[in-house]
Amino acid sequence: MKEIMADRCVQVSESFEKFSRIFYVRYNNRYLKVVTDYNVSFVKTVLPDANDFNVLEKLINKLSNPLPAAA
Repeated sequence: MKEIMADRCVQVSESFEKFSRIFYVRYNNRYLKVVTDYNVSFVKTVLPDANDFNVLEKLINKLSNPLPAAA
């Protein structure tokens, strides 16, 4: 959850019907698919990486380019 709140992840999808959002998160040098509730207040389940290389490439690029420091 800390990785999601710190915006160190990529949101893959959201479903209001299922009341969930899916994120890819890098945690302990592994890529995980994390399913949360729609409001992102708790984690429903964590799944192993499904090898979605486009999403993982976006996540890797996002994590390798740190945000500039606030002035």
